[in-house]
Amino acid sequence: MMEMKEVVSSNILKIGFEDVTLHLGVVFKKNPNKMYIFHPVEPTTYKKLMEAESVGKFFNANIKDNKRYSVHTEDVVAND
Repeated sequence: MMEMKEVVSSNILKIGFEDVTLHLGVVFKKNPNKMYIFHPVEPTTYKKLMEAESVGKFFNANIKDNKRYSVHTEDVVAND
C-alpha cells in the first residue's frame, strides 16, 4: 500500500508516491474514497510537488493533464 501524506491544499487531501513504479497517488477532498494514480511521475516531479508553495497549482500545471491515470476505490487510508 502506498504511504499517503496529508497536504495543505484547497482541493487535494493526500498525496503518496512509489519510486519503484513511478506512481503518484492523489486523493481529492471532493471525493476522499477514491485514489487517482498518475504515472509515470519522476521522483524530481514528486519532490517539487511536495515543496511547491501551492500544491494544487503545481499539480494542475505539471501532472493533471500530462500523465495517464487510473482510479482506485480500495485501500485509501492515510499513513501519516
